[in-house]
Amino acid sequence: MENILKRFFASNSNNILIQFSRYIVAGGIAALADMSIYHIAMQKVGLGYMSAKVISFFAGVIICYFLSRIWVFDNRSDNLLSDFLKFTVVGLVGLGLSIITLYVLVDIGVIYGLFYFLSDSVIKDVANAVTIVVVLLWNFIARRKFVFNLK
Repeated sequence: MENILKRFFASNSNNILIQFSRYIVAGGIAALADMSIYHIAMQKVGLGYMSAKVISFFAGVIICYFLSRIWVFDNRSDNLLSDFLKFTVVGLVGLGLSIITLYVLVDIGVIYGLFYFLSDSVIKDVANAVTIVVVLLWNFIARRKFVFNLK
């Protein structure tokens, strides 16, 4: 068990399953920040859900970049700025995917049919959680291939 934990947390790995597992943890940390900032921006600051999403998204990108670079993909190259820009472009595509997914779930009303018994605020939080999962898959695949050049 100790060897498994050491391999997961401490050692470098090119194993896609370990990288994906690490990315889930890193993405989970970024997602918690995203969801918290989204909720606070919407409920406490009074921003609309789309504006709140843009702000929470960028906070998640910054957190995820550093965790991905250092821990998930173990990339210590000197291309910090170039890699961050590519990472951000992939993230911007993810932002577009987030907005489209939220639009379909909330504005078109797909999620209201499934969760009609919940308050509007909770339904929007559920829609945001679904959006995060969709974008997590996109981001892992694209960042692994296009940012960190792994096959």
